[in-house]
Amino acid sequence: MDQLDEHEELFDRYLLGHMTDEERTAFIQKLEGDRALNEEFNTYQIIYEGITQAGSTGLKEKLQKREEILRSGSKKATTPFFWKVAAAVAVIAVTGFLIWSVIRPVDYQGIYTYLYEPYPNIINPVDRSSASIEDIYQAYERGKYHEVIAELRKQDHSDTSHFYLGQAYLATGQIDLAISSLGNVPETSRFSEPAQWYKALAYLTKEDSEKLKTVLEEIKTSGGSYSKRASRLLDEL
Repeated sequence: MDQLDEHEELFDRYLLGHMTDEERTAFIQKLEGDRALNEEFNTYQIIYEGITQAGSTGLKEKLQKREEILRSGSKKATTPFFWKVAAAVAVIAVTGFLIWSVIRPVDYQGIYTYLYEPYPNIINPVDRSSASIEDIYQAYERGKYHEVIAELRKQDHSDTSHFYLGQAYLATGQIDLAISSLGNVPETSRFSEPAQWYKALAYLTKEDSEKLKTVLEEIKTSGGSYSKRASRLLDEL
């Protein structure tokens, strides 16, 4: 097996998820230390993704057969000629796919509808200082958001009040007020992370891509419980 074949088999095993954790780590380290190999892999990956995402049915079937051969442990999986042909097709396919990706409008409202759901009431009865406070959060659970807004605006400016007031504003379509209230939740609050996420959703429904991306990047880099969601949403924009 020549070096090209060895590289193709290595790339296949990585892209098809056939490596162990140790092998994946070693492969990534090898890419980081070998610029030429890294460039070869990037080209190979573009071709592979071009075929799987936008290529012809025939080429996809060949990829599937290639995967089956690789699983069986046979060395016949490497076919340089196939990849030369695939490259020509993939260049056309990927180019078309990238052009479509650039010109297609982002469906902000569709994404918002898919992602949005009101944050649940997690305020325990022992945390409620009075019967009126308990009534507010019971109203929140029943979706009586206008009632919640009217009552929470009378309450103290705690992080909890800011957060659930922002939730009620968002649920009633008062987006700017929702952003303002959620922005008042301090970083030290237990509601800090969800407040950032719902603020991002508010910018999403406003179709304010610049501020949306800024907030999502902050969430992504925070490493918190919403970071993966933020990363996935950024990929959609």
